[in-house]
Amino acid sequence: MLTTEERIALAEKWIESVPEGFKVIVHVGSCCLRECVKLAEHAQKIGAWGIGAMAPPFPKIGRIEELVKYCETICKAAPELPFYYYHIPAFNGAFLPMTELLKAVDGRIPNFAGIKYTYESLYEYNQCRMYKDGKYDMLHGQDETILPSLAQGGAQGGIGGTTNYNGKELVGIIEAWEKGDIETAREKQNFSQAVINVICNYRGNIVGGKRIMKLIGLDLGPNRVPFRNMVYIGDSDTDVPCMKLVNSYGGHSIGIYNKEKDDRSKVHKMMREDRIRYFVPGDYSEGSELDLLVKAIIDRTAANEILEREHYRCGAETGKQA
Repeated sequence: MLTTEERIALAEKWIESVPEGFKVIVHVGSCCLRECVKLAEHAQKIGAWGIGAMAPPFPKIGRIEELVKYCETICKAAPELPFYYYHIPAFNGAFLPMTELLKAVDGRIPNFAGIKYTYESLYEYNQCRMYKDGKYDMLHGQDETILPSLAQGGAQGGIGGTTNYNGKELVGIIEAWEKGDIETAREKQNFSQAVINVICNYRGNIVGGKRIMKLIGLDLGPNRVPFRNMVYIGDSDTDVPCMKLVNSYGGHSIGIYNKEKDDRSKVHKMMREDRIRYFVPGDYSEGSELDLLVKAIIDRTAANEILEREHYRCGAETGKQA
């Protein structure tokens, strides 16, 4: 992950590099609210067009009022900039009703501009879009469902995770819709979903997406700590978003259950939902199931890294992209 200093430097470089009229929205979200404030103040200082933030994955926000206060604190740090809340509950566990969020911020946070909506509920998205005759800007954030959102009335804009390498097809959906060419719009939407299927099969956009960018000539470098090397051990509901994130990108999420009660219902549910890869009793002593499992993961990780280095060495020697 980027450090605060690197995020500041990156924002400055974007402002320096973009042409006149290009709207730069700086993401300022963080698990540390003080860091959010610092990044928001900096974004306003350097002349960004707007700011945005997702809810922190830890600690998990579980009530609308908590989310409002989180957004309010950030907005006060950059009162001159429009603020967009980034709704992506699959990553942070903030499965909260967005219509209620709009009602709560209405009249309370003056620079709350709208929501980047990245969730499966097209019904809720449309309800938010129609709130007070479209008072808030509902940016569409799910590349898989652009066409059905257009059928409901559309959005003024969107932010897509695959736009960097599949932008022509995504824009093509909108262009075909505007021309009344529904069949072409369907074809492009289906192709866009096929792209999503590919990156999901290769540990998501952070891993698979970066590899696609490298294939088209933009080498963004390796992930700082590859997700495949991460181990997350969790024993409560607040851990679920982080476990899901690590597990989705090829890491090792371990669910813990109470050894004395032997109640495995929660870890069984998390296993069925692909939130964890393993589950063991909550015994942290040497020689326990957990101890042996973690050591086995470490041994496997070390072996994988040796093989990866050898693979990249062979690729470099032959001129073949790894």
